[in-house]
Amino acid sequence: MANPEKYSRLQIILHWAIAALMIVSFITHEAMGEAWDVVEDGGTAVIEGGARVHQLVGLTILALAVLRIILRLTKGAPAPVPAPKLQDLAAKLTHVGLYVVIFALPITGMLAIGAGIEAAAEFHEPLFQLGMVLILLHIGAALYHQFIVKDNLMARMR
Repeated sequence: MANPEKYSRLQIILHWAIAALMIVSFITHEAMGEAWDVVEDGGTAVIEGGARVHQLVGLTILALAVLRIILRLTKGAPAPVPAPKLQDLAAKLTHVGLYVVIFALPITGMLAIGAGIEAAAEFHEPLFQLGMVLILLHIGAALYHQFIVKDNLMARMR
């Protein structure tokens, strides 16, 4: 499959939709944490308000991520910009890490709150923290390319 010059319109919409939903997930994660505390204490969590939003956003992120992978496999992605090997490796690892986190967070969340699996909950929080680090790296790299390297990399996602 040939590499397009930029991402398709739907790929771009999915990228920004997932980004926006990750922000909503971050805002509502404390409410879900409170629901999990009830489960840990032997009770039954009532999933409403912020916890319900967190749950629905997570499921939506998972569905959009599946669609995003399908589009990447069928439509391709722009070729990586020329970069030193270490920078290229860092970019690839960051992207793979982001995809892993985007899939693993909703799955571990469902296993934790839906099935009461404590190990999934214990993995969910550090995974979330890793996701935040990867998102900051991703944003930092995009800004670096836009304002330092000035290679117009961000135009591929507009």
